[in-house]
Amino acid sequence: MTVGEVAAGRTGSGMGTDMGSGMGTGAVAGAAVAGTTAGGWDDVGRPPRRPGPQPMPGDIAPDAPPEAPEPKEIPLMRLLLPVVMLVAVVGMVAVMVVSGAGRNPVTFMFPLLMVMSTVGMLAGGGGGGQDVGPARRDYQRHLASIRRAIADAVERQRAHLLHDHPDPRDAWTLAGTDRMWERRRGDADFGAARIGLGPQRPATAVTPPRVAAPEKLDPVSAVALRQVVRAGRVVPGLPVAVDVTAFPIIAVGGPADGARRLLRAMVAQLAATHHPADLTVAFVGTAPDWEWLKWLPHHCHPSLADDAGHLRLRATTWTELAPVLRDLPGDPAVVVIADGAGTAAGAGPLDGEGPAAGIAAGCGRRPPPARRTSPRRMAWAWRRRRCWPAGWRRCR
Repeated sequence: MTVGEVAAGRTGSGMGTDMGSGMGTGAVAGAAVAGTTAGGWDDVGRPPRRPGPQPMPGDIAPDAPPEAPEPKEIPLMRLLLPVVMLVAVVGMVAVMVVSGAGRNPVTFMFPLLMVMSTVGMLAGGGGGGQDVGPARRDYQRHLASIRRAIADAVERQRAHLLHDHPDPRDAWTLAGTDRMWERRRGDADFGAARIGLGPQRPATAVTPPRVAAPEKLDPVSAVALRQVVRAGRVVPGLPVAVDVTAFPIIAVGGPADGARRLLRAMVAQLAATHHPADLTVAFVGTAPDWEWLKWLPHHCHPSLADDAGHLRLRATTWTELAPVLRDLPGDPAVVVIADGAGTAAGAGPLDGEGPAAGIAAGCGRRPPPARRTSPRRMAWAWRRRRCWPAGWRRCR
């Protein structure tokens, strides 16, 4: 029996049969698991919550990139040595040719040896700085270890969020296990329901190193570090949850089918992870898609009952539902689902009135059809946009 029928004083065999068939196997069984007392639901005997995977503590701090070697000054003697050797070789060749010694080809080996020795000396000791190759290779190996640490932190964060907010399609697997109704008041995730997947900030942040003079860094290593830090700022594909007790109204828009599917997933998660003594689910409206709520003990009043069993917390208007919610024992968090006629703005829970700590309003209306724009209408809009500052008389 619903709250509205109790308020109106209507009872009948038809409703009793429907409630008997529905409550007899579902909600009553759930109530027997939860247990009821004179003051409400009995949560004695609940096992303590088992901690799940935890994110990596602390942060990831890569080392600073190596500095680029500064070029050394080349001595003046080294700059003049090629010119002196060139002049000496040319003079030696000229003397050999004039003196007639150039007839023997062996004599030209001495100038050739002098040129080769000069080139070898300049090539071996003429570098302007130290070789940065070994430092770069060492830093690239360090960044590879940082990437592995970031990947490990992301996997631990993903496992932590998937444990706290599993796929709504897997909520039924929590029934009968130690994880059913594991969330208690005071927990950080109390009242949280997963609404999808999306990017989030990493739980283990990547802290860039402090560099006194960035212009002195090796550019190759600095760019590699920047890529690692930017890649670790966002973690994609993580569960995104919303705390229904933190907002007076949560409006779900879009097509009606999609909005109701999202609301069903949220209610299923809340019912699987919260005890009926801590969270109550009520419904106001006329949509027939929420008859399945009668199987949840969260949807039943813990102390009010009739011949069919516990009273279901549902009504067609907020005026009928509000008095019953104010008398709930234990002061639980109340989630009111508003769907159907009579749930527009200004109807009780959408104004933030009443004892509800979190309200999910199913505004599942289809978007209006796209309005066709004719060429004449587009030309008229363009003319208005162009002529409005100059005045209408001037543009006619």
